[in-house]
Amino acid sequence: MERKKSDLLDKASFGYADFKIVKDKNSKNIEYIFLELNSEFERIAAVEKKQIQNRALTAEELSKSGNRAKEWIEEFCVKAVKNRESQYEFYNSKENKWYKVYSHSPENNRFITVYSEITREKKLTSFFEKGADFFCIMDLEGIIIDLNSELAEILGYSVEELKNRSYFDFIHNEDVNCTINFFKKSEGEKKVKSLINRCKSKDGSFKYFEWK
Repeated sequence: MERKKSDLLDKASFGYADFKIVKDKNSKNIEYIFLELNSEFERIAAVEKKQIQNRALTAEELSKSGNRAKEWIEEFCVKAVKNRESQYEFYNSKENKWYKVYSHSPENNRFITVYSEITREKKLTSFFEKGADFFCIMDLEGIIIDLNSELAEILGYSVEELKNRSYFDFIHNEDVNCTINFFKKSEGEKKVKSLINRCKSKDGSFKYFEWK
C-alpha cells in the first residue's frame, strides 16, 4: 500500500512534502526530517529525495547546493504553526511563479504541504482585470468558463453568477442562429469575422456586443 501511495504521489502534478521539525531543549538548534516527498517537490525545491529523505538536516545543510527547500519549508511552517491548517497563494520570486499551497499540521512540529502552480491562472486573471475591454472565455457549447468583472458589471451580474451558465441563456432570440453559426465556424478553426449580437442584462434590457 505504501509503495502504491508513493508511486501515485510521484506521478502527481502537485508538490507534496511531509516533514517534521526536531528541536533541542532550548528550541534553538533545529533539524528538519523529510518523511516523504514527491518528484514535483524535488523539482521546485531543487533537491534530491535520496539526499534528504529520512535524514536529520539543519537549515544550513538544506541551504547547500543552491536548493530552495529551506525557504519553502520555512514559509509552510510559519503558516501551519499559526493556523494548524491553511490555504493560501505563495509567490516564488526566484522562479517568478505562483503556487497555491495547502498546509496542515497534524501534530506538533509535523507538517504536510500540498501545492500546485497557478502562474498561468494568475496571469490570465491579471489580463482579465487590467484590460480596457470586456473578456469572456466560453467552450464550443457556449458554457461560460471565465470572464472579467467589466463584462459582468455591464450585464448587472457578479462574475460568480455568470460562470458555468450557458451563453445562450442571455442571447436575444433573433440572434441565436447567427451566434450558433459563429460557434460552428470557430469550431472548424476557420478565420471568422466578428459577431454582433444582443445579450440580456439582469434588469431585462438588451445590450449590443461585438465579439472577436
